[in-house]
Amino acid sequence: MILQEFARYHSHYFFDPDDAILAPLKISNPRAIDGLICMLPGSAVVFYRTPRGLFLRLNRRELQIGDATSADVIRGETNTLIVYEHVYERLRWSYTPPAWIAPLVPNEHASLDEEHFDFGVFIYNVLSNKQRKRLVFSRK
Repeated sequence: MILQEFARYHSHYFFDPDDAILAPLKISNPRAIDGLICMLPGSAVVFYRTPRGLFLRLNRRELQIGDATSADVIRGETNTLIVYEHVYERLRWSYTPPAWIAPLVPNEHASLDEEHFDFGVFIYNVLSNKQRKRLVFSRK
């Protein structure tokens, strides 16, 4: 499958979820991507879709996303994305948010949102919206 690096639209990777193999690709504009990857010190987070469904992987820990999956983001000097299945915590990712982004003031005419810069917020927003959860990385 092909992944695009989050917030770096010209960086792409081949990813094999069964073997957790990740390799850079030298393509600048693939026809379709299967997911996004964010690599920060100490963590690699992959959010992707296969024919079996939507998945979130933090390093070697993988979670299939279903109807009962939800998330929360705790913001601070270090942000924490917490992913739940029903009421049980299944995954926790603490990361340093982008230092150069200030909190965005809501603006109905703005084309950028916090999720365009913060991968944890992007994942939270997708998991909080049933339609986005169903459609993200879908080729239909």
